[in-house]
Amino acid sequence: MTTYQVSLEQMQYVEGEMQAINNRLSQTLANLNDEVHRNLQHWLNSDPRQLYNTRQKEWTELVAAMQNLLNRAQVAVGNIGEHYAAGEKYGVSLWEQ
Repeated sequence: MTTYQVSLEQMQYVEGEMQAINNRLSQTLANLNDEVHRNLQHWLNSDPRQLYNTRQKEWTELVAAMQNLLNRAQVAVGNIGEHYAAGEKYGVSLWEQ
């Protein structure tokens, strides 16, 4: 018989780390965007501005996708925890009969 062991604390830790990484990435990109916009007015040629806007849109979409995946992971971790706890309670109830 296969034995499974789940560390809810470890899962929650990893979930927190994922959120922290996403927050740092979002903040770094926001800072970069602010810095570029301060200097954007000095760009006489519109080609670099258009290229930047295209790339900025791409990374915004990727950060949103990352946040979506993080949200799904958080739901999954919550579900795993709930199912694991329910399984433990069921197992205990079998021994109490």
